[in-house]
Amino acid sequence: MNFHKHIVCAGIGAVLMAAQSISWPAELAPVLQRPAQQVANPEHAVLLDVARAGDRLVAIGERGVIIYSDDNGTTWAQGRSPVSATLVALAFSDELHGWAVGHSGVVLHSEDAGVTWQLQLDGNRAAQIALESTRSAGDVRQEKLAQLLVDDGPDKPFLDVVFTDNSQGWIVGAYGLIFRTTDGGKNWTSWLDRVDNPGGMHLYALRYDPQSEGKRIYLAGEQGYFARSVDGGEHFEAVPTPYEGSFFDLAVLRDSTLVLGGLRGNLWRSTNRGESFEQLAVDAPISWNTVTPLDSGQIVLLNQAGGVYVMDAADASLKPVGVPSGLPLTALVAADDKRYVAVGLGGVSHIDNLGAPELQASQSEVVTP
Repeated sequence: MNFHKHIVCAGIGAVLMAAQSISWPAELAPVLQRPAQQVANPEHAVLLDVARAGDRLVAIGERGVIIYSDDNGTTWAQGRSPVSATLVALAFSDELHGWAVGHSGVVLHSEDAGVTWQLQLDGNRAAQIALESTRSAGDVRQEKLAQLLVDDGPDKPFLDVVFTDNSQGWIVGAYGLIFRTTDGGKNWTSWLDRVDNPGGMHLYALRYDPQSEGKRIYLAGEQGYFARSVDGGEHFEAVPTPYEGSFFDLAVLRDSTLVLGGLRGNLWRSTNRGESFEQLAVDAPISWNTVTPLDSGQIVLLNQAGGVYVMDAADASLKPVGVPSGLPLTALVAADDKRYVAVGLGGVSHIDNLGAPELQASQSEVVTP
């Protein structure tokens, strides 16, 4: 998930800020032109998201590192990434087709379950697309904002990505950036004029609800920003929320309940698809990195202090289940029926039992492809 996310953002944003604040040698500056370096132990790198591609697990992170595992996270190999920009969010539409987004306006695509990747979009081209779109629409205010994107260069990150199938997808990012594709990322269209976001709020989370009528899509971001589309992503309408801080992640449950996690431990739930929100009780004011629904119906939440919590979807009760490592985790995925793979600032960890008072975590091994 997800500055997720990451810009200048707090929250997982802060995590990404940490990654972005690294002092890069001058020869490493062209991150869009320089492939990710093949390293001996990439499973120990800062990793920011993990997803399943069929029977394979794929994780992404700092300096363009992409790794994959075919044995439920026991051993890992490094994929071939064409950029060394930090990658922050990952999505697969099936067992082969995946997209990764991140800093410098990067969008990567894989057709072989994460082994090799191609650059589909970067910040320079994205800014130009936005400028051309606003000029065609005659929107003077949006045109000025798009010109600033062009003038600034590729310094705006994409923070989340959703694909509803192998063709149709959306990417969102800092300053309200949003683009859509209908051909698997070969071409992208600026969607700025389709989203009710006049303040240009950073967009940290993008989620699709295939169970809902109209196939709703939701956006969440800074200053309590929340928007929804009821027409399959054609338009997004902003919906007021009772919270004024940033939302860093958003989960859509099987019954279409929404759970949003944000700054200082703020946790909110909507059982009516965003019509209203209730605040959930939390025992510590620590920002959430990610909110992940499981097939079991439970929800796993990871915070910036390294805490791991499990929420019961039925009554929204939140239970701390331990701290598996000394560093925060940023994303989690099920490895098998009883084990989970988590990634974070310390790389890859195994979580053996989410119901245990203290989680058992172990580091994975990496192999060279």
